[in-house]
Amino acid sequence: MTMETLTRAWEILQDAYQAQMEGDYDRAVELYQSSLELHPTAEAHTFLGWTYHFQGRIDEAIAECKRAIELDPLLPGSAGNRAAVFPGAAGARFPAPYGELRSKVSVLSSQ
Repeated sequence: MTMETLTRAWEILQDAYQAQMEGDYDRAVELYQSSLELHPTAEAHTFLGWTYHFQGRIDEAIAECKRAIELDPLLPGSAGNRAAVFPGAAGARFPAPYGELRSKVSVLSSQ
């Protein structure tokens, strides 16, 4: 995989997150899936899971969280994210901090 492909996957992930935060869940799903096609990451699966959660697609949300854990069992909040997507989970609102994602993209951009 080239650095260009990796960088593009992270850029698409950022666009997907922006769409998600704006409430454009269908577009977010489309973009997360595009990012995952380029480079599967636990972060993209996690954010896609949250988007499915916001759409009420609970089974798909749980499946994405499981994929995230399989890819990176040490990803901060992975188990909590999976628990939070279950119906009625108290306080379920946002995935891992966007700042962490920005930091990773900044590192990739500077290489």
